[in-house]
Amino acid sequence: MLKNKINRKSLVIIYNALICPVLDYRDIGWHDYSIKDSKNLEDLQVEAARIITGLRHNSSRSKLYDELGWDLLSTRRIIHKLILLYRIINDFAPQYYVTYLNLFPQEVTNTTEEITTNLFYSKSEQHHTWKALE
Repeated sequence: MLKNKINRKSLVIIYNALICPVLDYRDIGWHDYSIKDSKNLEDLQVEAARIITGLRHNSSRSKLYDELGWDLLSTRRIIHKLILLYRIINDFAPQYYVTYLNLFPQEVTNTTEEITTNLFYSKSEQHHTWKALE
């Protein structure tokens, strides 16, 4: 097996270079995917962590992440969204990204709260939240 022939440091480098970018690619843009898809992606990261650490399948996920210093994919998505929100508010984000995320629909100005809602919640989550408030 690969994990028996390559040392841990090299496995971490391989993960960071080849797997992590794929998991992070456009994670902000497809933030409203299904819970099942999210779990599948998280399971993939956990399997990579198990291969790198050599820990058994019954090891806790938090132990794996702590040992490697990794965050959950959901945590990384939140961090990426916060970075993008900062860039949007401070006019550092490209206009095409703002348009793609539909952060400024029809209105000329949006509040930070509206931008945050559009960035962090899918359209279906926004709909359910507003229905609950009515």
